[in-house]
Amino acid sequence: MTVNKTINLAKALQKYYLHKGNRIIFANKMTLNQLAMVMWERLGFREVDSSVLSRVISGERLFTQRQLRAFCEILKIKGLEKSYLKDILLGEIYQKFKLLPDFQGSVFYNEIVEGLLKKVSEFRLKGDPHLAAELTDLLLGEVRKNLGKSTYDYYGRLLLEAYFNGSVFLPHQQIVARQQPLIKEIKTLAEITKRKDFLGLYHFAKGGAYYDQAKYDLSLPEIEEAQKYIKWSNVKYEIARQKILNLAQLKLVSRFNRACDSLNQNEKPASLLDGIGRAQGLLKMPQAFRTLDDVEKIYHRNKDHDVYRLIQLTRSRMEVIRSLEPNDKNHFEKLGKEGLKLATQHGYKRYAAKIREMLNSIL
Repeated sequence: MTVNKTINLAKALQKYYLHKGNRIIFANKMTLNQLAMVMWERLGFREVDSSVLSRVISGERLFTQRQLRAFCEILKIKGLEKSYLKDILLGEIYQKFKLLPDFQGSVFYNEIVEGLLKKVSEFRLKGDPHLAAELTDLLLGEVRKNLGKSTYDYYGRLLLEAYFNGSVFLPHQQIVARQQPLIKEIKTLAEITKRKDFLGLYHFAKGGAYYDQAKYDLSLPEIEEAQKYIKWSNVKYEIARQKILNLAQLKLVSRFNRACDSLNQNEKPASLLDGIGRAQGLLKMPQAFRTLDDVEKIYHRNKDHDVYRLIQLTRSRMEVIRSLEPNDKNHFEKLGKEGLKLATQHGYKRYAAKIREMLNSIL
C-alpha cells in the first residue's frame, strides 16, 4: 500500500474513533481513558496514559512503534492497514527528528545514538521537554526490541534520560506513579548486567522519587549509595546536588558544610551551585544570594541559555527570598510571574505548579 505523504498519523487514526459529545469512543467501544489503560497494561505498565494517547490523536506527539503495535492489537487492526499506519509513523519519525531513512537498521551505530542522546538532552534543557520525552520513548522502543550486551549502555542512558524527562515536565502528582515502573526497569537492568553504574543509577532514581515525595530521610541514604557507584560526570553532579538539598531539608548543617567543602572549587557546574544556593536559603544562610548571583553570571556568559536552568534558578531565588526576606513581596512576585510564564510556555509542568504554589503561599 502506497503511503500518501500528506497524511500524518493523527489524521490516519481518525478512522478508528468517533467524537460523542465531549468523549472519544474508539472502534472497539472503548473510551480514550479505557484504551489508554489497556495499552498501559499491555506495554508492561509504562509508556502510555490518557494524556499521551490524547496528544497522539491530536497530532501533538507520535506513538512509538511498540505503542502503535499495542494500539493495533487492541483495536484488531491487521494486515495492510497495520502496515500502512507503521509506514506513516516511520515517515513522521524520520521527518520530525531528522533520522536516517534506515532508522531501524542503523540506530545502534555509536555515532547515531550519541547524536540522538545529545539531541534528547538539548530538547529537555532548551525548552522542548515533550520532544525530549517523545524521542526518548522512540529510542527506548528500538533498544528494547534489540536488547543485548551491545545495547546495554544505550539502554541505561536512555532510562536515565526518561527519568530526567519525567522529573522536569510531569506535574508533581504524576511523577511518582510514572517513575516507579522506570525505577523497576533500571533495577532489572542492574540485576541482569551486574554493573555497578546501573546499580548506582537505580539508587539515584529511587532517591529522587523519595525526594519528590518529601521523604528526605529515605532519599538521603539512597543518594549516598548512588555516589559510591556512579562516575558519569553529568549524573555525578546531579547526585551531589540532590544530596546537598536533602541535607538542607533535614537541617543537617554540619554534614551540609562538609559536603560542600568536599567539592572541588573547579568542579562546581552552575546547576550544582544553584542547588547549593537553594540549600543555603533553606538553612537561612545569607550567602545564598551571593551564590545564586554567581550562578546567574555563569548562565549569562553563555549566550545560548538553557531555558530549564533559568527556570530552575528562578525557583531557587524564590525559595531564598521566602526564607531570608519574606517581606520582599514585590521582588518575589515579579520573579514568580516571570518564571511561571516561562515554565508554562515551554511545558515544564512541575516547575509551573511549584512556582504557582509558592506565589499563593506568600502573596
